[in-house]
Amino acid sequence: MASIGMYLDATDHLSDRNLYIRLWTDILREPTELDPDDRDAVWHIDLLGSGSEEDIRLYLTYYADEDDRRRWAQDFPDYPMPDAAQPPFDRDRHLPQPHYGR
Repeated sequence: MASIGMYLDATDHLSDRNLYIRLWTDILREPTELDPDDRDAVWHIDLLGSGSEEDIRLYLTYYADEDDRRRWAQDFPDYPMPDAAQPPFDRDRHLPQPHYGR
């Protein structure tokens, strides 16, 4: 995927199998356009990018730092803040990252 400019973000909450299922059944079936002549063009696939209640909960639990959690609590004081936790998997830091001018 990285060789064509596609990169995954926020995958540490998913097992390998669940990530594969999401990619195969949903994400990679979405139409995308990358300009092959634009060597700086990249497509980020954020596994928590839907804005759903579940994605927000997962973000606040596993990915948000204390500043983000504090801002969220100030902006949405009635939102039940989940406890912060370490993601169950350690994949994101090993995934390819974009290098502009490939």
